[in-house]
Amino acid sequence: MSPHLRRRLTIFCTFNAGLIVIIGWSAATAWRDLGALRRRFTKVQFESFRVAGELQSSVLRLDSELLAYEISGEQADWERFQTESHALDEWIDLQRGALKTEDEKRALDAINTEYDSYLAVAQTIHSEHTEQTKAGKSRLRQLEAAAQRMLVLGGRLAGAHRRALGDF
Repeated sequence: MSPHLRRRLTIFCTFNAGLIVIIGWSAATAWRDLGALRRRFTKVQFESFRVAGELQSSVLRLDSELLAYEISGEQADWERFQTESHALDEWIDLQRGALKTEDEKRALDAINTEYDSYLAVAQTIHSEHTEQTKAGKSRLRQLEAAAQRMLVLGGRLAGAHRRALGDF
């Protein structure tokens, strides 16, 4: 084999070895980044649905507490309702910082507004509890309607999270 051909073969092999190293490094880097992206996506996705699920379960718990108060008239039931409603109010306020998109923030603002209406109706029920009139039962129906609207809005929040994930 001539020295010129040997030198060209050496350059060719060196070049191919360099390409193989670059391809291997690129594949390893892409695999690592893809794994990190997958973990991050899963974490964001889980957090989004956790927020919506926690809101809906909290609203259902509040409804149960208020219904227990309406049935029993016990002050302890009302105090449990107040404690849980205050905790939910604080939780809703804390979620604002975790939201990324305007759609999510608008959904949370609507939930917050509806929650204020819900608490106003609950306070009216508490004020009127001693009178077992149609007005009190009407208030209970209004409260249930407000709770249902909040559950629907919680679904809207989950939808906003899904759309945010699509943007992600």
